[in-house]
Amino acid sequence: MNLLLEIGGWAGTVLVVWSLMQARVLRFRWLNLTGSALATLYNGIVGIWPFFAMNGVIVIINVYWLIRLNRERHSAAAYAVVEVAPDDAYLLHVLRVHAEDIAEHAPRFRASPGPDERRHAFLVQRGDETVARVWSFGLVRDVVAVQCVEDGLLWGGDRGRERGGGAVDGDRCRAQGA
Repeated sequence: MNLLLEIGGWAGTVLVVWSLMQARVLRFRWLNLTGSALATLYNGIVGIWPFFAMNGVIVIINVYWLIRLNRERHSAAAYAVVEVAPDDAYLLHVLRVHAEDIAEHAPRFRASPGPDERRHAFLVQRGDETVARVWSFGLVRDVVAVQCVEDGLLWGGDRGRERGGGAVDGDRCRAQGA
């Protein structure tokens, strides 16, 4: 069999397996689409029809989700920002769970506000799913941290050093600098 064809088939397999190890949904979809497209091509040329059909369907599914995810990515209708109390039990639980990451990225952040400190906290919702959390000192524009559930990514900055407007990018979940 043609060596280049075999390399293409194996590359498709590796990409599909690698895609399954991705935490970020868009990265997963793009890698899975590329791998399944290569596998579809390989299986079609070699004549392995059951796998050709299966990978072809996976390609269609990935294209559908990529279109849908990119359409909703920055849609105000898809995401809602809900203010919660800084001492909200759910928020405090999240702060405890991610304390190590918060300490690394925002070392001066403390879960309990100081006596003269005003705090704001927001949850970014997509339907009934929490996709990001935003905590801030003082004014809403002084973002302390944005934590993205989907990506497992924590962005943070020290008060006064990193300034953010609190806007969240649906894919990267990072605070926009002010």
